[in-house]
Amino acid sequence: MLDAADLARVRRRRASRDREQLTLAYALHRAMLGAVLGMPPEGVPLYRDAKGCPRLEGGIAATSLSHTDGAIAIAVTRASTVGIDIEPAERAGVMSEIAGRLCHPRELHAANATPEPRRGAAWLALWVRKEALLKAAGTGFEIEPDAFEAPDQTVVELPGAGGLAVGMLDAGHGWSAAVAGMPGAAIEYGWTGPHGPLRYQKLGLAAGRPVEAAAGTSEWKA
Repeated sequence: MLDAADLARVRRRRASRDREQLTLAYALHRAMLGAVLGMPPEGVPLYRDAKGCPRLEGGIAATSLSHTDGAIAIAVTRASTVGIDIEPAERAGVMSEIAGRLCHPRELHAANATPEPRRGAAWLALWVRKEALLKAAGTGFEIEPDAFEAPDQTVVELPGAGGLAVGMLDAGHGWSAAVAGMPGAAIEYGWTGPHGPLRYQKLGLAAGRPVEAAAGTSEWKA
């Protein structure tokens, strides 16, 4: 299912484990897009822009992909933009090392007032929300994470991107994930970890608050 550009990116990874994970991430991304858009996975007109963000030719939909430590998260919407991010919960233990670069001053003040056992998890949740927002904005780290606040289930104004809704996702035990996109957008997302199937859900970003459009969570098969 991978095209020549996908394969070239895979082959640049030195470790075989990284190559295998990236191959699986790209294949699942194409498979889910094909299922949502009603076309063969190998026919999905997927490419990457100058910043490496996945795009669909003709603007037929917007999509985002995140993969880390054996986890893969995918989002797709018919709206103009979307961003998704997933991280392992164990990464909360090292978030204090980057908190100063991650947090807006008001966020840092609030986090310092949070009891220590919950502080790292709160910083990690903030990290995935900001990653999702910057992906949806299409700017990457051209906008510094400490330049804006990103409360859960709100609309965040970013320079050049306007208002983007952001909210945390249910990604199962051991993971922290968030999605961002246009307020009111209908989004379909799937996620999987090292030992599970690709699970699938639909939601609506209503004024920044993720509201499930379909009850429950189902396993999705290509």
